[in-house]
Order: sequence, then structure tokens, then C-alpha cells
Amino acid sequence: MKDVEFIIDDLHDDFFSMSGGEITYPTREEQRERFTRYLNNTTFSEYTSLMEPEIEFSDDGSVAWVKYKVKVRGETTNLDGSTSQLDFVCAWLWLFKLIDGKWMRIGEVSTWK
Repeated sequence: MKDVEFIIDDLHDDFFSMSGGEITYPTREEQRERFTRYLNNTTFSEYTSLMEPEIEFSDDGSVAWVKYKVKVRGETTNLDGSTSQLDFVCAWLWLFKLIDGKWMRIGEVSTWK
């Protein structure tokens, strides 16, 4: 699936991302550009879930988190036109908050191997 709008639909305005020792606050438009570029320039030969997603909720039901782990292989075209092979495992956690009756993604934490 290469539906960027689906990927960013639930992002909250105060969304944060933690990876590589950094905390960033990408806007919805920055995320749209990032995923559009990535998905339009990448051919996947493998995208395999290494675990069933684990979904948990806070005791009061206002916060939820989802843990994922995937194996990815493929090829991507870089900004300079060269290509790079992809071969990695990624694990991440998405953090959701129930806001005005809608689950909004407020943050993510990711690791790459």
C-alpha cells in the first residue's frame, strides 16, 4: 500500500518522533513529503511482519500504544538518482491519545538494525 494520506491521517498537530538519539516534531506536511518521496522511490522485495502488532491501553482508556517489528528488503532511488539497497529490521512504537472521540497518533519511537 502506498497511500500516504492513510499513513498521516491520524497525526496530531503536536506529533513527535524519537529515533537515533533525537526528538523531532515533524509537521503533517513534512511527513507527507517524506512518505511520498520514500514510497514513490522505493521498490520492496520483502516487507514482512516479524511479530503480530501488540496493542495496549492505559487503565483509563485515554492512551494506547502499538508495537511493531518488520523486516524490509528492496531498492530505493536517492535524491541524486543513484540507487541503494534496503535490508533492515525496524521496530517501533506508536503512541495514541483519544482526543475529542478520535484516536490521534501523538508520537513514535523507532529503532533500526
